Amino acid sequence: MALPKTSKEREEACLRLLKATKTDNEKLAALLLVPKLFSVSLDDDRSNETSSEETCNDLKPVIDKEFQRDLISAIDFQFLKRMLSGTCSDEDSSLTGDRASLKMAALSVVLCFTEDGVLTEDQVSDVISEIESILIVVQQSKIKDDNEESVTAVQMHKEIGSLCIQCLENFARDQDVAILETILIPAMYRVALKNTSRGLVGDQLLQLASNILNRRGTFWLHGNSRLAVTAIYLHQIKISETGAIDFDTCETASKLVYHIAKGSLPEGLHTLVTHVMGKLCDTLKNRLPSAQRQQALKLLTGLIQIRGIADLIKEKGSKAALLVIHLCSIDVRMTLEQDDNEKVVAESETLSSGFFALEQMIFYMAREETTLALDSKEILQVHSALQGAVSAILYFLTGCDTDKPLDQMLFGVIAACVRLLGAWTAEETQSLLSKYTKILPIIIRLCSGMLSEIDCFQFLVPGLSNLSTDTEGIVEVLIDNVDFLRTYLCYCVSQLINQKEEYEHMLVNCCVVILNCLMMPDVKLQPSPVQQLLDAVAIEALKIVTICKNVDCNITIMVTGLAARRKFQELEMDSVMDEDEQKHKEFYSKSIEYMLAISDKEKRFKDTVRSADLPEIWLMGIQVLGDLMKLSPAIKAILIEERIIRQALSLFDRHSSNVDAAFVLEKLLLAMAEYGGAKDLIAKVDRARKGKNS
Repeated sequence: MALPKTSKEREEACLRLLKATKTDNEKLAALLLVPKLFSVSLDDDRSNETSSEETCNDLKPVIDKEFQRDLISAIDFQFLKRMLSGTCSDEDSSLTGDRASLKMAALSVVLCFTEDGVLTEDQVSDVISEIESILIVVQQSKIKDDNEESVTAVQMHKEIGSLCIQCLENFARDQDVAILETILIPAMYRVALKNTSRGLVGDQLLQLASNILNRRGTFWLHGNSRLAVTAIYLHQIKISETGAIDFDTCETASKLVYHIAKGSLPEGLHTLVTHVMGKLCDTLKNRLPSAQRQQALKLLTGLIQIRGIADLIKEKGSKAALLVIHLCSIDVRMTLEQDDNEKVVAESETLSSGFFALEQMIFYMAREETTLALDSKEILQVHSALQGAVSAILYFLTGCDTDKPLDQMLFGVIAACVRLLGAWTAEETQSLLSKYTKILPIIIRLCSGMLSEIDCFQFLVPGLSNLSTDTEGIVEVLIDNVDFLRTYLCYCVSQLINQKEEYEHMLVNCCVVILNCLMMPDVKLQPSPVQQLLDAVAIEALKIVTICKNVDCNITIMVTGLAARRKFQELEMDSVMDEDEQKHKEFYSKSIEYMLAISDKEKRFKDTVRSADLPEIWLMGIQVLGDLMKLSPAIKAILIEERIIRQALSLFDRHSSNVDAAFVLEKLLLAMAEYGGAKDLIAKVDRARKGKNS
């Protein structure tokens, strides 16, 4: 009986046939017509010209979706699912005995129904789950015996595998992002990671992942789906022979890795990442063309960025670290020393990853508990490589300081440069110090110009807090830039108000840098910037104390304000105007109360970020208060209040066993008695206190 000629007739005939079936065999016979229905031309005038090579995939989009849903209903989805699993059975087994043929027939039907909205989400999930199971079997099939039957079976598996991949490809093309992220990509991930060696299925899955990224981009990938796609690429590298790594795969993987935040890697992928880092190290030991070396190194440094260099050293030894540092240093120098900002921008991701690897190495070497199994010559090579990278950074940053507006495209690279420079100065305070001091004004100008977009200065502050204590030239530069330090202090407070707690550490270090400048004897400060600093700190300290529970943040900014008040008095020589004193009276009062109640706060507030420095800064603050008794009428008036005297005496009692604390508190009490006219009041309170204790 001839097939109906028009599309409408064919559709109606197919539906009637499917609905009339009663047994699995009848359903199977009718079901085999579905791909043919989709593969013929829907243009009646072209029906005789339809090529046998046209597939349902080519003409499927013009088939009405409602008709496709009617077909699925008539087919009975559960029957299709049984075909995919190979468990379809009937009394007559002639059509169902060959499981491979059943699966191929079912997959051919699935290819016709991948459009969004045809299958329900649960049905898509069931189909992809069955395809996942098939692919796992297919990729594990090997020729066991060199005979025709075994070869034929493996060939059949390859054909089934290709059909499975085509189904996944169609789903990836037709379904929405939610299906891809929750169903398709996890299935691809599970299949790919079961591969133990390179094979056709793994290669096809990698190609499918590439097709998805090329078609849809990466912006829609989130969380686990991004990790899963990345893992597919990394696993393919892991199971490749060292000499057979696909460097384009490395390139794509590095782009995906770049967007994975440090610390967000699931524990289940730690081993995979470590193995891939080792494989890349082995690859980089060989002589490679420049492009391939950069592709492999870019991925390796990206993985170090999310996993850390300690794992690489643990896996491959110290010489692997030496290799990475050497190659990263070469890349940094080649890119930054050629005065080509366009190339610098183009290589910004690679540079940033390389900088991070160098930074990790600096921190790793600075830790006392870690040692590199390198001889003295190799240790010198590490230092030489790091110095070469730092020198290139100094050269590049110097070139960025021009009369022209700074190119925003360079912001990311400059930030990465400053970050590595900050790590270097925080740990290695002598090497290249003179060069660093010389261009520090340039770096501060760059940081100032970028502050509204990127906070680079945060990377320099830890090193500066150490260098500003006694390093010749550094303090002078900082004093010349005290206005920027004031601006940065206010910026840190604004970030804390916006609940960015990581800026507690930045604020403390910034205050320490300012304090070192204010406390340094014989420094040449001008009254105006010091007064502006005092005004700003007084305002910001009152903001901080209401929102911050970090003791040393509050103490340090208060001591900074008090030290600025003392320095201003020293510079002006004459007494400060009453209006200025009254303007900061609330700040003085809050600071004194807070500092004298420090013991209580230590018990109920959270741990400090610089707890080792807190006693020193607190002692410094008490000492400054004693000096201000002679200089500030407003502070003197607060300190001789009876409640303040009671607090000071109580604090003295609690810290009497601490020689340093007892000494500065005793000096403060003596100053309160001598310069504040509170001698009788102190004696009265002291007697009452001793009587109560007895």
